[in-house]
Amino acid sequence: MTDERRRSKSGGEDPVASALRAAGPRPDPPVDAEARIREQVERTWNDYSRARRQRRRRARVAGLGVAASVLVGVALAGWAWWNSGEQSDAALVATITRARGLVSVGRGAEETPARRGQSVGEGAVLKTAMGSGLALALPQDAFARVDEGTTLRIESESRLYLEKGRVYVDTGETGRSVEVGSAFGTVRDIGTQYEVTCTDEALRVRVRDGLVEVETLDDRATLRRGEAAESKAGGTITRSPIAPHDVSWRWLRRDAALPLERPLTVAALVRWFAREEGYRVEYTSARAEERAAEATLEGDLSALPRDELLELALSATSFTAARQRDRIVISLPDS
Repeated sequence: MTDERRRSKSGGEDPVASALRAAGPRPDPPVDAEARIREQVERTWNDYSRARRQRRRRARVAGLGVAASVLVGVALAGWAWWNSGEQSDAALVATITRARGLVSVGRGAEETPARRGQSVGEGAVLKTAMGSGLALALPQDAFARVDEGTTLRIESESRLYLEKGRVYVDTGETGRSVEVGSAFGTVRDIGTQYEVTCTDEALRVRVRDGLVEVETLDDRATLRRGEAAESKAGGTITRSPIAPHDVSWRWLRRDAALPLERPLTVAALVRWFAREEGYRVEYTSARAEERAAEATLEGDLSALPRDELLELALSATSFTAARQRDRIVISLPDS
């Protein structure tokens, strides 16, 4: 801004301009001083630029680290999701309701620990180590229990493939069928409880209730409640008897869930216990059966020994239970 413009704008001479005019001409700085100043300015600018580049580099590295962590997390989650059998391209056909000990689920050579509540899809392979076991919930109120030392593949909601070990299937009273395949043959049921064992030498089937059809390359047989069968490679099916409440069924207790319904009626407990232990139920009168459907139980059943669970639970009521061969007879004195 010129002096004239300053004077015209403010109405008088600018004080700064007046002071500079009074000081007279200023000498130029020495050449060496100018060089030192220029060098200092350049050094300061370079230091500032270097620090800014370092900050940017650290920010990029941190950003890459965050991105890498996110990608690793996503990859690990996806890997675990794939190995768990919960793939989008495989129908989920079973749920693990109990996993005891060393139990794994996976596909091919990749395995991850099984967990309670996990859904498994078609093609999933379940493995139990010695001293371990698991229980599966299948569609339409069916379930399966897998013994120790077993390898079982879920092929569909109605077909399991037993590579080795032992599996127990209970399809209840729904009328649906669950098939168990093996290297020796196939076992099919119609609303039943049965067990399949596969070893290197033979296929063994035991029927606790209902009907089961066993088909091998060389033979076919239909088994009923209380019957067992064995088929060796290249041989026919041989039969033998097996009591539904025999002590050899007791391995099933390890992974059995107590009834959860509340309030729990006497009839519900009797029905559950009889099915779990291989008995049929009989009431001494219609009145006793009606009252059992109404009477409720209190207390923690898990504290009771399994062998006497029913009798001890009913001791707090007016009902009594008596075991007669393959039946549990429930009576009520005043009926």
